[in-house]
Amino acid sequence: MQWRLHRGIWLGLFVCHNAAALPTVAATVTAAASTLDLDGEGSSETYIVKVADVTFSTDNATGCTLTLSSGDIAKAGGLNIAYKVTSVADGAAAPTSGDFTVPTGTDYTYAISSATSSDRDVYVKYTTRSIQDPGTYSETIHFTVADT
Repeated sequence: MQWRLHRGIWLGLFVCHNAAALPTVAATVTAAASTLDLDGEGSSETYIVKVADVTFSTDNATGCTLTLSSGDIAKAGGLNIAYKVTSVADGAAAPTSGDFTVPTGTDYTYAISSATSSDRDVYVKYTTRSIQDPGTYSETIHFTVADT
């Protein structure tokens, strides 16, 4: 019997892959968001209005952070109306003026610290001018969520 030496190559592929957490966010705009009171007829007032319902979640064990933008309710060629944003637990009482702690133009954040979901009501606070330019004003609040 004759033995032949064969050179063999063993190629193994070992892949290790951690499942990535998948944060999600969904928002529903309220009817009040499209009918904000803008006064402007000789009076000025501060308003706090619920503008959205938001649900966000993650399967990441360390949680995630919801970020909401803020800025100006704007009209081309007009004077903008600055607003602040905050959120409260779904169905909770509306926030008070002092609950809007993040300055206009700065992102508001709310974090959860485990793999779960959270339902929040989103509010804006704005003060109209006593003389407000007539016309159509608009703004978009951006919602993002990222794992922590």
